[in-house]
Amino acid sequence: AEPQGVVGLATVHATASPDKTQFDPTSEYFDGKASTANPRWFCPDLKFVRKFARQIPLDELRRTRALEGLTLLQKGSRLSVIPVSDKHFDTIVKMASQKSPA
Repeated sequence: AEPQGVVGLATVHATASPDKTQFDPTSEYFDGKASTANPRWFCPDLKFVRKFARQIPLDELRRTRALEGLTLLQKGSRLSVIPVSDKHFDTIVKMASQKSPA
């Protein structure tokens, strides 16, 4: 999505399983290096908690000092399922309830 950002909350509901699209040569997500014996991509089973009132764009997250050390903001990371400390979680939830900065 553009812009990339945080849009809500979810919890991990069940253990991740191999993403079946990586094995399908007709899929845009096909990965020729993946095999059923050695999968490279996994899909976590998530449970929706709530949608935020607003999206928090990635650039806003990067400008927020209270989020220093957040895995998401480290080079090479991507929006995905990541561990989040209580401090970072509380900061993001608070940001979601505030108006977007100018």
